[in-house]
Amino acid sequence: MKPQNACLPFQEYSTATLRSKSKKVFSHYFSPFPVSVDNMPMASDDYAQYYLHAFGEGSKFLAGGGFLRARPLGTSPLSNDTYVKENLKKEVRRASAMGIDGFSFDVLATDGELWDVLIALLDAAKEVDPTFKIMMMPDMTSMSSSALDKVVTTFNNHPSAYRTDDGKLVMSPFYADAQTPSWWSSKLAGYKNQGINITFVPLFLSLPSSLMSSFKSVSNGFGDWGPRGEDSGASMIDNGAAVHQYGSIYFAPVAPNDVRPKDLNFQESHNSGSFRNLWMSAINGGADWVQLITWNDYSEHTHVSPSLGLKGEMQRTYYDLSAFYTTWFKMGAQPAITNEMLYYFHRRQNMNLQPASKAKQTGTFGEMYNGTVNNDIEVVAFLKSPGTIEVTAGGTVRTMAANAGITVFRTPIATGKPSFRLVRNGTAVISFQSQTNVDSSIEVTDPTYQSGSASASGTCYTFPEP
Repeated sequence: MKPQNACLPFQEYSTATLRSKSKKVFSHYFSPFPVSVDNMPMASDDYAQYYLHAFGEGSKFLAGGGFLRARPLGTSPLSNDTYVKENLKKEVRRASAMGIDGFSFDVLATDGELWDVLIALLDAAKEVDPTFKIMMMPDMTSMSSSALDKVVTTFNNHPSAYRTDDGKLVMSPFYADAQTPSWWSSKLAGYKNQGINITFVPLFLSLPSSLMSSFKSVSNGFGDWGPRGEDSGASMIDNGAAVHQYGSIYFAPVAPNDVRPKDLNFQESHNSGSFRNLWMSAINGGADWVQLITWNDYSEHTHVSPSLGLKGEMQRTYYDLSAFYTTWFKMGAQPAITNEMLYYFHRRQNMNLQPASKAKQTGTFGEMYNGTVNNDIEVVAFLKSPGTIEVTAGGTVRTMAANAGITVFRTPIATGKPSFRLVRNGTAVISFQSQTNVDSSIEVTDPTYQSGSASASGTCYTFPEP
């Protein structure tokens, strides 16, 4: 076991122990959003000047108030010859410290900068952690037959490529149904003739039985991109049994937020509700592999990588909780709570609030499926013994008696900075304030859930590099 981490509610197993388990967890890596795009200081890099700025990139995203609402953790400029790989090494260390098995790499191109990121990542994993693997995930929205051949050959020739225990190269193409089962059958047979045997686990946006039935003859299992809603996350518990009728591997999705300023929409995830329910559906529903969607897609704000919010708030909560649920998934039992924690999730605004003017946002956001929008503060408590959870928001104190274990408490959002306490026998065991103010007036809409946590040792508002 590792020493107790003051920002985690459990004591971690060694990486070797977690990697030895048959259950696997990969996080989807999206190459357009590396730690640094341009090797510039954080205050003046492309993220600060363009992606997070309402008028960035020639006001291209002014309708949504800018392209992004979060960014990767900054880094100091490095040698121009090494910064891409060195930053990727940092990301491998971060991901490896969570206990996951590797990245599923969304291959968008076979030349240029995005391809260079793939090659550098394969090499970075080999140098930093040879047991951390990169799963081949060609993006079939843009992948030609000849490009796929190059991807397969490149992965087959690299030791960091993920293979199943029988030595077969794993391929899980995103939007695999862009091509027919017969097309895939021909491609896989061609690779086999070259001596490249593949475990084929196609990834679909959803998993209707008709699609699985048509792909059954060429597939070893199926992956689902999945939903982002709280209720739909809970309903995924039956997917494992459904997939196992057609293939041996079920590759289950787990995702937090889904916020797309570029499209002026978001999906209501109900604080951490969708994230937690998707994890529990994977754990209790017979999933063989889990895909954390995503490590770093900031354009859809599904990232679990440690990041910074729109106003510089540390965002590491989904990362920390992923370590907890990864251990639960792999070890087959809920980890014992060895360190009491309070985690919070809330937005920086009531979603009924619109920008005061159209100076920095000309459009209006909507829920992706016209669903009900949530305006709650949520606390997820990990307790060793019973206690009282207190949330103070807008001058009102609300409490909930909580038993030992995991308790979820929601209260209405209010302007100002919420504060949180765990109280026993009249004494505050944990007491802290949110990093994020709930504003009464806004310039741009931000539907992302801000989050943070604390234990008796203090807040977890920094991120020590592994």
